[in-house]
Amino acid sequence: MKKDVTLTPTKMGNLLIEQPGQETTEIAFHDVPALVAAMLRRGDMKGAREVWKVAFESNAAFHGLCGEVPLWR
Repeated sequence: MKKDVTLTPTKMGNLLIEQPGQETTEIAFHDVPALVAAMLRRGDMKGAREVWKVAFESNAAFHGLCGEVPLWR
């Protein structure tokens, strides 16, 4: 993954991928495994791990499974 790409969790449990000069892309949580698999096939282990981590934090906050305050409060 490029260094200028920003991963942002959304309040609906999804993932926003922002890259300068391109449109912002919202990935639904159920599409994250396919994205991570494609990144792993490309050999981008660090990027795949980062996407996986942010997606699960977003989903956990959305469902209230973690002990932290939800992202949208």
